[in-house]
Formats: sequence, structure tokens, C-alpha cells
Amino acid sequence: MRRCVALAAAVLVASVSISTAPAAAQTAPPDPARAIKRQLLAGHGVRISESTLTPRDNMPPAKRRYDINLQLGPTGPVAFDNTHRQVPVPGSGKKGKDTPPYVDDFRQYRTIAVKEGVYVSGGLYESLLPPGKTWMRVEIPHDFKIDSGFIARLLTQQTIDVFDPAVMKVMLKGATAKPVSGGFSYQGEVSWAELYKAAKKTYAPLFRGLSGVELDSRKVPWRLWTDSKGLPSRLVSTEDGSPAAQRIDTRYTGWGSPVVVTAPPADQVIDEAALTGGVPEPNERVNTPPTRSR
Repeated sequence: MRRCVALAAAVLVASVSISTAPAAAQTAPPDPARAIKRQLLAGHGVRISESTLTPRDNMPPAKRRYDINLQLGPTGPVAFDNTHRQVPVPGSGKKGKDTPPYVDDFRQYRTIAVKEGVYVSGGLYESLLPPGKTWMRVEIPHDFKIDSGFIARLLTQQTIDVFDPAVMKVMLKGATAKPVSGGFSYQGEVSWAELYKAAKKTYAPLFRGLSGVELDSRKVPWRLWTDSKGLPSRLVSTEDGSPAAQRIDTRYTGWGSPVVVTAPPADQVIDEAALTGGVPEPNERVNTPPTRSR
């Protein structure tokens, strides 16, 4: 009898272990790198809303806002349509009027990047373009190729490329997921050296001229929020980890929505090289510089 009771108890324990294992597995947070990879399909897209706050000596900080429709593909970002402008900062005077005029006077710009080229309009360009032309095609350096890495660098001020699963993997290494309303949050720090190692093709132009020691010493503190599926909903980072450095707050919505970005009509476009007298450099004509030498 005792032997039967012992056997029954063993079977019960085993059945409980087997039945609870799947439930435990279901509570594990989804992998954001894998969630991103599943979004890399032709025609898929995501909407991005981003704000940056950049401190300036003896002046109010500069704040910019970006509203972006991003088209994805199997290799990552393939095209985007970005409306952006500088906005007044609370406490910087009525409508920001005490901010120097060289910051574009809060006019709105629009940037479209597709495989055919990068196009800009609005703001200062309205007075520079000849009649009948509303877009300027930006001259791209000969050693730059408009691919997913180039699009990723251009579309956002974030150094961290959330659309590259390899970058997400190295970024999240050692970070612990904490349950929050609607998903999970992560916090950590990643060096430029780690980013470069994860995606050399993307970061080589961005970190051009920096030594290995410099790359290793520069850190990006970050905090990431994801939805219940592991897809990023918000990323906040501080460049270089300095309290006085630029703070970037990016939000992602509409993952998987159909997005198709096309070049402006050809008859409305003029090449940058065709403009007489050259083109002044408005603030952040093309969002991301080819190098970072801070």
C-alpha cells in the first residue's frame, strides 16, 4: 500500500512539473531582437515620433521634433518620409523669439530618402529653389551607398539602430526585462565599440576617424520600452553619457502597417549641384553627419 501511495505521489509530481513548464515558458519576456527581425518584410512599416534636446552654451537648449513614416524591407529600413522642425523650449521667451535666427527660425522641413536619392524641401529651401521646383536632391558623397545602413543613420538621431537585430542583441546583453503596463522595460549602456562590432557596415561611416580606444570609451546610456510582443515602443538615450549631451526620445507605433515611400515628382526636383550660388547649411539639413568627432 505504501509503495502504491509513493508511486502515485511521484506520478502526481511529474504531471504537475510537465503541466506547469509551458506556463512558465509563456511568462518569459519576448526577445526584442527576434521581434524586430519578424518585422523586416517588404511593405511593412512603422511610424516614428522623435524629439531631441541639445544643450547650448549661454543659450536655451535647442529642441527638434521629427515625424517619420518608415518603410522596411528584408534588409532593414529602405525608405522614409520625415517632417521635422525646431520648436520653442518652455522658458526660452515668447515663441522662442530670443533664440538666434541661425536655427532656422522654427520653419518646417521635409526629407524623403529612397533608393533613388535623398530629397529636401521646406524651410530655407523655399526661397532658394527656382520657380516650379519644390524639392532639392541632395548631393551624396561618392563613397556613400544608399542602402539600409545609410537609411538607418539618416532617419533618426539615435545612435542605436533598433532595426538591426544584431545591434539590438548586443545592446540588450546583460539587461533584465522588467514588466510594465503593456509590455516590458530594459535599461543599460552600450559603447560605440560594441555597436561598431555588431554592424560595421552601418557604423563605419558614422565613426570614421575614431580609434578603437575612443570607440570603447564612448558610451550611450539608454532605456527601452517594448510592447507585449517585444517590439520597441519607446527608446530614450543620452549621447556620450554626459549630463550636458543631447537627449533623444523616440517612440514607435503602427508596427507592420503598410508604408510605401516614393520619390517626389521629377519635374519638381532640382539637383543640389544645379543651384547657382551654393546652398547654405540649415540646421540638420540631413539629420546625421557622416562622422561623429565629439
